[in-house]
Amino acid sequence: MRDYDPKDWYWTFQNEPGATFSSAVGNDVAANDPALLAFLAGGNTPTSILNRAELGEVLADARVRPADAATGVIDAYKDRHSREVNMQLVAKWMLWATNEIRVLKGQAPVSGAQFRNFLKGLM
Repeated sequence: MRDYDPKDWYWTFQNEPGATFSSAVGNDVAANDPALLAFLAGGNTPTSILNRAELGEVLADARVRPADAATGVIDAYKDRHSREVNMQLVAKWMLWATNEIRVLKGQAPVSGAQFRNFLKGLM
């Protein structure tokens, strides 16, 4: 058996019996795909996952981009990344705006670390 590697792994979908997704390919593979057969022959089992959207989230967390043709998976992957990018941009804008206000008030700007600590305190 080999160690889990999200860049080269297989998943099956609970809501789509018979479908197998390969992260190395970035899309579904046929049941007779040689790499899948070698994976299975090595005593490995594809990870069972609820659906394509859930797999898109898993791959986004692992920073493994599926193929554009992997409908459902790529949509969830892109959605997850767009949420992360939006939050990063909003946080950067908030730091900039905070420092602009502080300067106008005659106060010293805050560092990124200070701003992160302030945000942590709000949680």
